[in-house]
Amino acid sequence: MTFEEMLAQVVEVLHTQGWPRLESSSVSYGKATAYLPIWDLLKAYCRIEDRDDLRAVRAKVTGHILMLDEAWCTAPGAQAPTT
Repeated sequence: MTFEEMLAQVVEVLHTQGWPRLESSSVSYGKATAYLPIWDLLKAYCRIEDRDDLRAVRAKVTGHILMLDEAWCTAPGAQAPTT
């Protein structure tokens, strides 16, 4: 079994357990758009579309961050945050 086949199996198992599957492109070293792949992942994760205005983008990102906060707090073995 090649590394790529093994990685594909791991990704598929995690996806069936509810983990999101996000894809992006890579950028050549030394290019000025080094954050483009990260932006692509954020757009895919938050379901941001090119036609979304600033208010819609802010609402989608905020909503996903709040959902992550709830997920971390309810995860097995999670501890309440200390203030």
